[in-house]
Amino acid sequence: MLGWDIERRPGFDPRKRDKFGEAVYVAPVHSFAGGDFREARIFNGKPERMGWYIDPKTGRKIETDF
Repeated sequence: MLGWDIERRPGFDPRKRDKFGEAVYVAPVHSFAGGDFREARIFNGKPERMGWYIDPKTGRKIETDF
C-alpha cells in the first residue's frame, strides 16, 4: 500500500521573529492526501472522518474507524 500527504505551514514567514529571536512557530497542516489509504481523523476519542483503504484483491474502498 502506498499513501501520502503534504505537510505545509501556511503563514510561516522566516523573517518573523519572537522576542527571543527565533522564527515564529506555525503549526503544520496536512493536505493533498492520497494513495491506497487514509487514516481516520479522531477528536476526543471519536472519529470525525472515517479512514479508508483500497482492498488489494477487490480494488474496492473499505471504510474503517482507525
